[in-house]
Amino acid sequence: MQYTFDITPVPQGRPRFVKRGSFVQAYDPKTSKEFKEKLKKLAIQQSPTLSERALEVSIVFYMSIPKSKSKKWRERPPAHVVKSDIDNLVKGTLDALTGIMWKDDSQICMLSAHKVYSDHPRIELVIREVEDKRMSEYMWEQERLCWEDDE
Repeated sequence: MQYTFDITPVPQGRPRFVKRGSFVQAYDPKTSKEFKEKLKKLAIQQSPTLSERALEVSIVFYMSIPKSKSKKWRERPPAHVVKSDIDNLVKGTLDALTGIMWKDDSQICMLSAHKVYSDHPRIELVIREVEDKRMSEYMWEQERLCWEDDE
């Protein structure tokens, strides 16, 4: 299944802590919390089927182009190698979609993620259920490629 979410990607922020009496409680920063809530609403609107099987997930984060960039730069932007870190973008997105797209994000056994510049910030997501046979073939292919690289 393929999904597009018209939302500016936001990385998962570092947890914040508050002490209440003798207890310490962790919570999401405001921007992370708001992003997750909005992404959940957008996902629910697309009526996804909650999967309980092993999953392969591909994510493309379309990041805003800085206003200061020229028209020429915008026509052929370079790789997006500035903040936000891709692992934090993935973490916030997967957490937000848990319980909506999949029962638990531990079901994701194959993951690819990309971040690119765009005039239209958004997140595109492709989810595929992984069959045991397909997974073993994939692992065999990866092992073969690793051996070829060593030669």
